[in-house]
Amino acid sequence: MGKFKTTLFMKKIISLLMLMALTFKSYGQIHFKGADEYGRLYNITFDPTTENKLYALTIGNHLMTSNDKGQSWEVLYTFPNSIVMLKNLKYRADHSLSFIVDGTEDVDGVYIYDLISESIQQQFIAPTPSNSYRDWISSYSIYEADPNIALVHQSFMDQSFNAFAKVYYTSDGGGTWQEVYYNINYDGIHPNNVAIAPNQANKLYIARGVGPNSPKGGLFISDDSGTNWSEKMADITFNPITFHPIDPNIMYMGTAIDDESQSEALYKSIDAGETWVEINIDWTTATLDCINYILFNPTNLNNILVLEENEISISQDAGNTWTNYVYPENDPETYTYGFYGSFNPFDSNEVFITADYYPMFSEDGGESLNIVPLPFHRNTTVGLAPQTDAHLYYSVQDGIVHRDFNTNQTSSYYITPIDVFSISNPTRYFVDPITFGRIYSFSDTFMGAFLEVSNDHGASRELIYQTFFDDVKAISPIPSTPDVIWVSMRDAGLFSFDFSDINQVVETPIQTPENGMISEIFFNPSQTNEVWIAINNKIYKSNDEGAVWEVIDNGLTLGSNDAVLDIVQNPNDTEQYIAACSNGIYKTADAGESWEKIYTGSNIQKVAYSPITPGHLVASIYSSDITEAQIIYSTNNGEEWHSVPLENIVHSLSFSMDYFFYEDSVSVYLATNDLGVINVIVDLSVMDTPEISPDSNITVYPNPTADIVYLKTNNATIQSIELFDSLGRRIMEFPVGDRISLTTTAPGAYFLKLATSQGIYIKRIIKE
Repeated sequence: MGKFKTTLFMKKIISLLMLMALTFKSYGQIHFKGADEYGRLYNITFDPTTENKLYALTIGNHLMTSNDKGQSWEVLYTFPNSIVMLKNLKYRADHSLSFIVDGTEDVDGVYIYDLISESIQQQFIAPTPSNSYRDWISSYSIYEADPNIALVHQSFMDQSFNAFAKVYYTSDGGGTWQEVYYNINYDGIHPNNVAIAPNQANKLYIARGVGPNSPKGGLFISDDSGTNWSEKMADITFNPITFHPIDPNIMYMGTAIDDESQSEALYKSIDAGETWVEINIDWTTATLDCINYILFNPTNLNNILVLEENEISISQDAGNTWTNYVYPENDPETYTYGFYGSFNPFDSNEVFITADYYPMFSEDGGESLNIVPLPFHRNTTVGLAPQTDAHLYYSVQDGIVHRDFNTNQTSSYYITPIDVFSISNPTRYFVDPITFGRIYSFSDTFMGAFLEVSNDHGASRELIYQTFFDDVKAISPIPSTPDVIWVSMRDAGLFSFDFSDINQVVETPIQTPENGMISEIFFNPSQTNEVWIAINNKIYKSNDEGAVWEVIDNGLTLGSNDAVLDIVQNPNDTEQYIAACSNGIYKTADAGESWEKIYTGSNIQKVAYSPITPGHLVASIYSSDITEAQIIYSTNNGEEWHSVPLENIVHSLSFSMDYFFYEDSVSVYLATNDLGVINVIVDLSVMDTPEISPDSNITVYPNPTADIVYLKTNNATIQSIELFDSLGRRIMEFPVGDRISLTTTAPGAYFLKLATSQGIYIKRIIKE
């Protein structure tokens, strides 16, 4: 096999330097606001040196850690590209973590995160094959004694979607690569897994699967770094390869997914893979009949777990006898397709198991399992009830979740089981900005498309409109008659629906001034008949509920592919409006007669004025092919804009945000791809010290202070006390009481968040 320098070497070095510069450790900078239901984490791993410390991967770009055995979590590391997924987490003996990054064009690879320096220490980016249309890392092995030595299994497709696989070996940290296996040269057979012998850097293993031809399977072994291979156990497909933690000559392998001609089996070798014997285990017949993972208990090496499709097999006597625990097929609530496990090194009975749908925890060595409660799920929508942050709504698994923070109750409605797959678009939800507890939903299915309304926080739905294969782009209630809404449909156009009598909904088509997509609808709350719509790249206004339209786009510099995405009115000046657009933010001071561009950017989807403090504005950029989710804000009515650092929202992938304003801050809620609903507080203060009115429900004093801050309430009970820095990062939580100490905090400005029986209050304090 030829040895060559990768053409990506310089790019690799540059990328590594960038990643090291962008390495980010979160110290509670965000709040996880989702409930501990429907959450997912992969590869939950115990730290072997620190009791109760865990590491795990989200279903996105975040590496997580817990210091209390999973009771609470924080972001340890964020990969700065929000579209990637981190996979296959492994703990290394040098106190580092390795994982796969998948989803980028040029930095997919294997990364090592050093837990001591809290930074990316190394990355392995394999060469890109010349015929690759899309490539990714399927498995890898890094030599424990030398992190510069790695074996990387790469899968790729050409433009005709033909599948290929290569295996590369490096001994200099990825500076040079040796191609040691190409499936085309070996009957087309794809690898399933690769491994380096723990005690011999040039001894390599490839567990093989199937290919497009009749030959299949076999274990390939090389004693010379992949120059030559010998085959063992031909015609049997394998996946997991596991070495005894002390004696690497003892190995276990399990069979992989194959056709009915192959019997499921666990194999053992005591001579580093030269010969194998089948272990006598009575497997039950299921759909896939595959073994996915084999692990030793580090405190009792006689205890071995084997994770199968719907079974967990346990040995307590070094593999001589086995007990099988059989679960129903494809039952996410019990156990399905476990593919990773980690024993507690401080309690031999405890083990985390990563199953296909949910992570599981066992307190009896894997004999029984419980789902781990987590708030980390994929959300597409988030919203707050009007004029309060005590009622939060978010979507998950096609349903809606309502969190009532006043009563600390969470209710879930219309949740689709996690194992049900649908090619239909997920249900879209719209929180009514006027009527408390009202939520609109739009579901587009093969049975039809349904626009429905709920008046009980999503618990029940009533039909407003039915169509086929359409989509809702905007919904707006009329402020004077909130049971009448205007709805923009992608194909059908603009409609008015009067559902004051839900059994006899009045449907009225609205004539628009031109053909095209209506992306925004705004009713002027101070002028009963005045309505604005954004259609194509223009804004129109009507003073008679749509009978006559006039264009008001003077100064809007929107291209033919641009759109107006949100329109809001200044609550302190009814002639002043802000329009969030695909190419920036525009402001008018004369009710739309002329517009001025006050911010240049892409994909600004939402904007809001503070109803409390004049001049405070916040806007949101949503994730897209060309933008990362970001929060921007202004404290002087849009004259100047500032960006919340992407690190403060941990480079989250987000398509929905909502806001709640306080006097000197705004609380932003984000629906994310992998962390559930997160919350960050943005400082909007422009004063050195806050002014506290004598009749305030909460008083904090002295302010500024050198240490002690006293808390005084008017007939309210304090329930929790949290401290945030000026960037919205959560610093600490205090015991509930009438005073706190800032002894351990550095001088500067902070926010004190107090949850009370009368609501949530945020106070800005200064530590001298």
